[in-house]
Amino acid sequence: VPLVGLRQYHDKRTFEDATSSLATEKDVTTWRVNLSYLPTDDLTMFVTASTGFRAGIVQSQIQVESLQLAGVPAQVGLEPETSQNYEFGLKWRTPDRSLTFGLNLYQTEYTDLQTSTPGAIDGVNGFSNFGDGTSKGIDLEVHWDTPIEGLSLNAVGNFNDSNFDRVDPAVQAALPLFKPGSRLVNTIESNYRIDAAYTRDITANIEGFGNIGYSRNGDRLQSNGAIADPYSLANATLGMRTENYELSLFGTNLTDERGPTFVGNAGVPAGAGPNPRTVGVRLRLFSQ
Repeated sequence: VPLVGLRQYHDKRTFEDATSSLATEKDVTTWRVNLSYLPTDDLTMFVTASTGFRAGIVQSQIQVESLQLAGVPAQVGLEPETSQNYEFGLKWRTPDRSLTFGLNLYQTEYTDLQTSTPGAIDGVNGFSNFGDGTSKGIDLEVHWDTPIEGLSLNAVGNFNDSNFDRVDPAVQAALPLFKPGSRLVNTIESNYRIDAAYTRDITANIEGFGNIGYSRNGDRLQSNGAIADPYSLANATLGMRTENYELSLFGTNLTDERGPTFVGNAGVPAGAGPNPRTVGVRLRLFSQ
C-alpha cells in the first residue's frame, strides 16, 4: 500500500527593534513516501522516507556582527534546520489479538543544526547554523491481555545513538562539546515505561479498576556540559466507576524522585525536576 505526500511552506519572519526592521523569507518543500506490506492478517510491515524542517531563527544585526567577529558564519535569518528521515517498522499480533508487538528502526539525518553561539562582543551572543548530526534508534512496544481476565500489561521504550557529524570549527572552539563524533546535546539515550492495568466487575453496575506504572528516563547531556542524571517515576491508581461517575485514589511519583531533569549554568534551578510525591482522591462525573 503506497502513500506519497508533498508540502510547500513559505516562512516569513521579521526582527524588529528601536533602530531596524529586518525581514527574511524562506520557501521549503518537504515530502513523505510510505510503503506498507501486509503478508498476513497478523503482520504489518512498512518503510518510510521523509524530509522535515525547523524554521530558521531570526536575530539582530548586532548579534550577527558579534558572531562574525568571532569567526562564526552568521546572518540575520538562519537557514532552516532540515532533516531526512528513514524508518522501517513492523507490528505483529496473535490471531486472538491478545498479544501485540511493535518494532521501529529509524535514522534521522540533520543538516544546518541551530544553536546559541558565543560572540566576540562582550555580552552579545547569537545563533548559528553550526553543523550536521545523525540520530539512529529503535522504538519497542508490547501489549498483552493476559490469561487473567481483566489484567493487561504494556511496555514501551526507546534506545538511540545521536552524534554530531560536522561542526563549524569556530563554533567547536567556543563550544567544546560540539565536535564530530560526540553525542548530540539535549538528547536522552534511552527511556522506557512499564504499565499494568486491571479491571473487574464489583457488582452489575460498578466496575473496579487499578493500574500501576513505572518509567525510567536516561541521563541528559546539556549544551553547558552538565549532565542531568537518570531518574525513575512510579504511579498508581485504584478506584471504581459506574456509568455516571468515577472515584479513585491516586499517587504520582510515589518514590518522591526529585531529579533534577535540568541543570543550569548556576546549578539546579527551582522546579527543574518531577513534581513531588502526590497522593489524592479524584472524582469524575460523566455527562450524557
